[in-house]
Amino acid sequence: MLMLPALSACNGGGDPESEGTPTPKFSEAPSESASASPSPSASGSAEVDPQTPEQVVEAFVAGVSRAINTGDTSAFMRFVKGKRCGNCLALARNIRRAYSSGQSFETSGWVVATMKSSTTDEGVVRVRGLLDISSQRTLDASGEVVDQSVAETRDYSFEVARVDGQPRITYWGLEQ
Repeated sequence: MLMLPALSACNGGGDPESEGTPTPKFSEAPSESASASPSPSASGSAEVDPQTPEQVVEAFVAGVSRAINTGDTSAFMRFVKGKRCGNCLALARNIRRAYSSGQSFETSGWVVATMKSSTTDEGVVRVRGLLDISSQRTLDASGEVVDQSVAETRDYSFEVARVDGQPRITYWGLEQ
């Protein structure tokens, strides 16, 4: 059985707090007025690419919700920088594995409740967000409920860096 919200600390990028990075100064997330340019989606319709680290985190979290309900991990992996985010890759792999084995999930999804951001001297933006994770049902291939989780709020950290001019997630893990 697969419990997707039970993500532990990053398994692929190390602990940013113990890597000697400078202590950041926090600021509130910028307003939604940042400009964005459309980009084609897999369905052919234009989607707006997030332009700020906070917008990337919100788009990533919304994509996780879509992926849990549909099995399409591209909904959030498009906001990730390659293999640098071990937890992102593990979540995508677990979702694909579950759907390929006939399992599916039902959930209202994940939502960013609050977030704060800070920038390191290296230009990496750290976003700390409380995520409201709704209850989830795991269904087997016959549609029978085989597991159920309760709603919870989890404290996550993200690191966002510019890659080819676009902000992309390079780390995601539970805040400890």
